[in-house]
Parts: sequence; C-alpha cells; structure tokens
Amino acid sequence: MRGIDAALVELEGGAFDIQIGFDGDIQTEDFFDSAIVVSLFSDRRANEAEVSESSRRRGWIGNEYTPGFEMGSKLWIFEQSRLTRTVIGELENAARAALQWLVDEGFAVSIGEITARPFGNGGLALEVEIFRTTSIVTRRYFELWQNTGVTA
Repeated sequence: MRGIDAALVELEGGAFDIQIGFDGDIQTEDFFDSAIVVSLFSDRRANEAEVSESSRRRGWIGNEYTPGFEMGSKLWIFEQSRLTRTVIGELENAARAALQWLVDEGFAVSIGEITARPFGNGGLALEVEIFRTTSIVTRRYFELWQNTGVTA
C-alpha cells in the first residue's frame, strides 16, 4: 500500500505547515508525515486518573464523534515532568500508543524502536521508527519541547 500524504514543510520554531504548489494545490508525497505529526502532537484526552480536573484534560473534539477510534497522544501530560528514566519510558509508551493505529489500519507493518531522550537544558527529542508495508524503514526526529522539563 502506498501512502499519499500532504507534503509538510517545517517552519522556524519547529512548527509545520502544508506545502502549497504554484497551482494552489496541496503538494503530496509518498509517505504519511501528517498522520505521524497529528498522531503525536494532537492532544488525546486524559482520563481522571491522569488529570483530576476535568476542564484540564484537553483532547481533540473530533474524538467525541469517532467511537472506538481516538486520534492523538498523551505526550502533553509530560511537558512539565522531571525527565527521569520512568517518565522517559512512559513518553515512549505514549508515542507508541499514538502511532499504533497506523498498523491497525494497514498503513504500516509495525512500529519499531521509539526512543525519547533529553538534550540541552530540559529539551526532549523523540525518534520514531516505522516499518511500512513496502518494507521501507523510515525514521523521523521530533523535538517535543524545549526548556520546560527538568532533567534528573
């Protein structure tokens, strides 16, 4: 299966935007970058055990209308966490859970290694490996946040 995706361009500051061609159409590429970005960086609603105050549980409203399918991740819960080995392991698990739908829907064969690691002064990077149905291994590197976590 080939993935035709909107081509994304990284802007200054780490934000992404859809690339528009000279003809005004959205540019495409043979990948699923936007699916990865949306999966990791859209907020999945936290449950009561994770965030006690209901007004602070965040989440994407589209998930309210898709029973049995929820998009996004809970990476946001860890933004202010101390970056201990336990928290880093939980971050990796949250990323894996957010990307699992790519396998479930047949866009990928499996989610490979996911590695979260601190860098600089409180920054965190996430390296994601996805094995596609075409047997191509793809790696993407995302900077989750910078200068908000406290390293242990």
